[in-house]
Parts: sequence; C-alpha cells; structure tokens
Amino acid sequence: MEDGSNAVMDAAVVVEFPDSLCRSIHLSGFARTEPELVVRELMAAEVHEMESIEEVYMALERAHDALMSLGAYNAVDVLLDEDEVDGRLVAKVQAAEKNTFGLQAGTFVQGDQGTIEASGHVRNVLGRCETIAATVEQGLANNTYSACVTVPRVLQRPWDLDVKASQVFTSNAKWASYVERLRSVSWSLSSEDGTRSLGYELGWRQLSDPSMSASPSIVAHLGESIKSAVRCTFASNGVVASLEVGGLADYCKMSIGGGVAIELSDTVDLVLEGSTGAIVGSAGPPDKLHLGGIVPWGSMRGYQSCGVGPTDKRRRKGGLSATARTGRPRDALGGNFLYSLFGALRFDVPSPVMRALGMRGQIFLQAGANEERIKDVVRRAAWRTSAGIGVVLPTALGMLEVNACAALVHQDTDFKTGFQFGLTPSM
Repeated sequence: MEDGSNAVMDAAVVVEFPDSLCRSIHLSGFARTEPELVVRELMAAEVHEMESIEEVYMALERAHDALMSLGAYNAVDVLLDEDEVDGRLVAKVQAAEKNTFGLQAGTFVQGDQGTIEASGHVRNVLGRCETIAATVEQGLANNTYSACVTVPRVLQRPWDLDVKASQVFTSNAKWASYVERLRSVSWSLSSEDGTRSLGYELGWRQLSDPSMSASPSIVAHLGESIKSAVRCTFASNGVVASLEVGGLADYCKMSIGGGVAIELSDTVDLVLEGSTGAIVGSAGPPDKLHLGGIVPWGSMRGYQSCGVGPTDKRRRKGGLSATARTGRPRDALGGNFLYSLFGALRFDVPSPVMRALGMRGQIFLQAGANEERIKDVVRRAAWRTSAGIGVVLPTALGMLEVNACAALVHQDTDFKTGFQFGLTPSM
C-alpha cells in the first residue's frame, strides 16, 4: 500500500461517497471480477465511515488484506490522494489479477508410498474469485480423480466453500488385504484462517479382496456400502480437534492433538507432542484409528504404516502364504482407541548450508498404543516405545523427517522398521 502518490490510473469503476471524508474510490485492473464484490469488501472495511486520514488509511489496509485473501490477485495497490480544492480524499485501487488458467505437476512421497500428481484450474471466470480445479494423482497403491469448485467469502461471510466430486482407488493390500474404491461428492465450509471447518461427504464404497487372502475380520466388511460422514475440525494455539459422525450415527470418531516447542538455548529446543483418538460405535477398517509410520495423524516412529494395533491372521491361497505375497502375515485392523506421546530435542546442525535451509537435527523418544475394546475385552492395549535420531526440514507441505530409529518395546505382531521418512504437520 502506498500513500500520497500522484500517479494517474484509468478507473473502470468509480465508487462515490458524497458525505464521506473519502469522497471516491477509483477501481481498475479488476477485469474479470464483478465490481459489486470489490465494493462489498470496501464497504465491509467501512472506508466511507472514517473521519480522519489515519482512519481512512487503516480502513483501506483492511480492504487491501481482504481483497488479497480472495486468492484471485497477484497484487492490489492502494493509493491515497488529497484533493487540492476541498481537502477530501480520493483513493485509487488497482489490481493485478492472476492468470485465468494454470497447470501444476509434481511428485509426492509419504512414507513408503509415492504419487505423481497433475492438476489444472481456471480462476475467476465467473467474476466471483472462484477456482475450478481438476486433479489426477497416480501411484502404485493410490489413484485419485477429482474436480473441485472453491468459492471464497461465500454469502458475504468469512467462510470458504468447497464442493468436490471424486473417485478414489486405494490398495491396502500391503497391510490389510483389501482394496477400496470410493466415488463421492462432498462439501465443506472452512474459515479463512483455516482454524475451523464443517463438511459432509456422501459416496458409494466398495471393499474387495483381489488377493483372496484377507483375514476373517476383513472379509466380514467386504462388499458395497454407502459412505456418509459429517466432519468438523477446530484448531487453536497448536491444538487440533476433530469430530466425525459416520453413517446413520453408526459411529462417532473423535481426535485431539497438539504440541509445544520450548527453547532451551539458542541452538536447542524441546519439542513435546501428544494425540489421542476414540471411536464410539461400529466402524469398518477404513474408518478405524491406525498407528504407525510418519504420517499427518497417527505417527509412531520406528514402526511401519499401520504397524501397531489389532491384527488378524491372513488366509493361505494357492499354496502361497500371505507373507510370501505381501510381506505381512497378518492384516492390520485398526483400533477404536489411540494414544501417542512424542518428545524430541531439536538442535542446530554444524553445516551452514543445512542451517540456511532450516534443517535441524533431532533425538527423539516416542510411546503409543492402539487398542480395540469390544464388550470390555481389550485387544493389543500394550504400549509400544521407540527411539531414534534424524533430521527435520520445514517445507510448504509440513515438517519433513528422515530418521534412523529402533522399536524398544513391541509385540510379536507389530511391523517395525529401522529407517523411515515422511511428513508431519508443522508446529
């Protein structure tokens, strides 16, 4: 934002305030945006009600921030001039809109799974700062095709609306002997700061067992079903809570987690994190709580993805054991109670180049449990522990970790690993 410039702009729209200190606002550069949307943001900032130059300037700053948050502009410049005749103010707002079309492609690795992703979008073609996007993700175990429409500041409220249609194929053969196909439509409302959301998903789900080796516990859930779920999330001061109600109130899944970083010295921090989750009611394997690996939710370092918790023995088929076909003799079923505690000392590394990238070393200790309670019978409730050393690197997608680790306390049915990497949410 600039103040006091005498630059001349060709204004496509002029908003007049005859009785205000800010006499008029000249809008330009909003080639694809509906003028009423821009005017709405100016009115919400109450530019026309300010009674001093400082108040007008602060109101225009609020309008500038609101326009930028719509996601449709590379830049919004606001210039404030004083009329030499009557001393009233004239504001000039000039926008540089983002390109209408865009394409992106890249690769993404989480744990031992990798995908190639490509997406294309059109932006602001209807003049409401909306984004219409199509995404394709291809991986060895996951394929996703989706189309999404995002509308910011829906109904003139500080909430963004997403409406999405998707088809998802997920092979869980490595750890649970089933393949999931899901076609669904969903919508969600999320606050502009990302701290609150409310959404609903309705879809057709099919679980199948192409390997013909699924355990009896998995076989009981195979077939077609309707997926229906209401979800809400809330985040504040490093704590994230979520609630999901599935089916016709068949189950309720709740989770909460958070963390804190305590500075011990200029070069060393103590990081403490904890999370817990619970399911009340009857949920199938895809909706259960899983523990293991380095993942956004349910991390347990030193163990493979879904490597901790209730399991059931896979069947033999065609003379080959399940171990020979998939590497695991038992299916991971997931639990309805999950606990995880993590503590790490993170410290500066000696290399100046690595420090410049934000990379740090860490020594950690973790404990966790994943259990299933059915009629007061607890399965696999014992706590597991692990320890290790590694490096962490903050990225736009989260905190990248590369660790050498060891499972200290474990069960015979757990699936362990000595080296792993993955992404966790940034604190």
